[in-house]
Amino acid sequence: MTQPDLSGYAVCDCCGMLAPAREMLPWFQRVQCRKLATLGPAPEPEQAWVSGLFCCYYVTHEHQVCSPCFDYLLDGGVFAGSERHRAKIAILVLAIVLLLLIFMLPDVLPVLKSALWLDKAEGA
Repeated sequence: MTQPDLSGYAVCDCCGMLAPAREMLPWFQRVQCRKLATLGPAPEPEQAWVSGLFCCYYVTHEHQVCSPCFDYLLDGGVFAGSERHRAKIAILVLAIVLLLLIFMLPDVLPVLKSALWLDKAEGA
């Protein structure tokens, strides 16, 4: 069995799907960070400010996203939201199924017990 050639593909940081690397677009995300002021100055002291015990500053992250995710983000969508990431959706569905099984177990257990285990009088 041969493996497909994935050298021209990259994983989208927003949805986690494979997309052609040449079609990936940069998405910049500015995040506010903070650290304890006693640990030293921020990486860029001219853009930092002190708020109580913390030194606050901004960091810009660059992500490579596919074209549909780029359009979604331009429309105001959430980066790497749970509705766009299949792994997060799968974990959520698994958790819901597990909770339903836990809540249904007291009702289903007597039925399963009578169906799968025979009484001593029934075995003869």
